[in-house]
Amino acid sequence: MNRELQRALEPFDKIYVLTLRRTPHRQELMQRLLDGITFEFFYGADKNDFTLEDLERQGVIDGALIVKHQLQGRTLMAGMIGCSISHRMMYERIAASACKSVLILEDDLNLEAGNVARCVDAISELPRDWELLYLDYIKPAEPSLKQRAVQLKHAAQSLAGAFPLSVKAIFNRFAAPY
Repeated sequence: MNRELQRALEPFDKIYVLTLRRTPHRQELMQRLLDGITFEFFYGADKNDFTLEDLERQGVIDGALIVKHQLQGRTLMAGMIGCSISHRMMYERIAASACKSVLILEDDLNLEAGNVARCVDAISELPRDWELLYLDYIKPAEPSLKQRAVQLKHAAQSLAGAFPLSVKAIFNRFAAPY
């Protein structure tokens, strides 16, 4: 599987895997999954290192906007906000780099062999001037409570831009402050 995966990831100048310092077990899994592929762990904002009140006081988030833009009737949780902040931190690093295209993965990636071929096909069909490719996740017909929480997290990430981006897209979409 890795040879096919390596081929699919060739177009990317840089590959980041979003993780947290407190999850070395996930990092080990990603190292095994991506064996032979050059990538870098990006250590994100851990919900255990901040409070929502601190973030609001610092002007990072706006509590009123969080309530206004609830997802599926639920308020964004600290972990979701931390994930969004982490992606924003990555975008800032990418924007400051010379990279033309970057792939952002998360440390809970579950890559099945059949999906690798689909990724290869999707990436090979990208136009030269592509800006954004969002590889969604598999949604079960009737999600469990845990799966619904994951879906909610992914919805928050998609609002924050958690997907492979060209540097041009970063400048076009994420120039505004938090």
